[in-house]
Amino acid sequence: MRFAERIGRLSPGLVDSGASSLATFAAGVVATRLFTPTELGTYALFFSAWALALQVPSQGIFVPAEARLVKQPVSERSQFLGSNAVTSIPLSIAGSSLIFAVLLFTPTEVDQAFAWELAVTTALVSVLFPIQDHARRLLHLSRSHWAAASASVARLVVALALLWAGMGGMLNLGLVPFGSLAAGDLAALVVAAAFCGRRTTGQKPYSLKDLLQSGKWLLLSATFGPASGVLVSVLVTRLASAADLGLAEAARVAAQPVLVFAVGLSAVLRPESMEAAIAGDQLRSRSLSRRLFILLAGATLLLLIVVSLPEGINPLRALIPVAFEEVGLVQLSVVAALLNGAVFLERSELTAVDKVKALSIAEAISGSGRSAVALLADVLRSWSVPISFLVGGLLRLITMRRSLRRHYSDQPTPESA
Repeated sequence: MRFAERIGRLSPGLVDSGASSLATFAAGVVATRLFTPTELGTYALFFSAWALALQVPSQGIFVPAEARLVKQPVSERSQFLGSNAVTSIPLSIAGSSLIFAVLLFTPTEVDQAFAWELAVTTALVSVLFPIQDHARRLLHLSRSHWAAASASVARLVVALALLWAGMGGMLNLGLVPFGSLAAGDLAALVVAAAFCGRRTTGQKPYSLKDLLQSGKWLLLSATFGPASGVLVSVLVTRLASAADLGLAEAARVAAQPVLVFAVGLSAVLRPESMEAAIAGDQLRSRSLSRRLFILLAGATLLLLIVVSLPEGINPLRALIPVAFEEVGLVQLSVVAALLNGAVFLERSELTAVDKVKALSIAEAISGSGRSAVALLADVLRSWSVPISFLVGGLLRLITMRRSLRRHYSDQPTPESA
């Protein structure tokens, strides 16, 4: 019964991340089916740029705000969505402007109208996604887990409707993947905002200066990974080809369920993990991290079995056939996803206790290792993407856990309950 109760507690987090990430996954699947390998490589360039751009408002404002709201009464935590969103607007615009720099690296053989459609819709998603993601995390912090899940379901339904329209030829190709996600993000934000309510308390427990003071280190730490992802994409495009990047992108999409599962688990475990870090409760922290890793490893093993099935009975091969053109590429991408998903709670704990410099160091080490592998793209071709992701994830896991051990060694051991 105890195990069943734990699974029940995790269910809304899994529905939340599952529905939200399924929308992103579906957009990637549609891209693999509509685009040529070279166009898919161009999509991968913009996807990596989106992952970088959204970090600007997310880490600069939203994440440090959430870390401070953990210390507030549970009932008040979700009431700061509106003020936080307004505060984030300048950083959101700055982040979205980064997207258009990718146009300088798009392959010459790709139609420029297609590239501009990708650029504009990616920039739009880079503004909307962080706000609705923050809204859902606030709902989780307020223990309104099913409210957060309903917002993600709205994102999924709207995105799928537009993706279906795109598959039917009702939208220009370049507008389909990110344009569908932008509409879904707007729907999720509307639903989440309705549950968050308005602030009824007095002053916010933080100022813009407070957020930026912590956020500058969070932003630095959070941008190393995505920035190295952009660099990897550019290096593969230049040293190998956009088509090679397209094959790696298809394999990444096929491996995405592992990270989806990790996000879902961490969405529910994250508040407890952050509270354990603040309280200096190492035993609780280790228990939560171990639970995440065991469940994530089980999901990884299951996905490895599925992607290794013969062609006739392999559902992912039927859904994303281009991902399996290089034998073993998907399997390596799945393992790389496990290593990168296993560190989600450690990052949240370091954020909660303001160990943002340690985060920056960890991400710098991870990004350097990842970029070093990408320099071999002319030899490794499409394999350089999952190998670099795996190396980066392993380095991140080692360095973040080492920083957490130092944090807990400085804390008094809490008495057992």
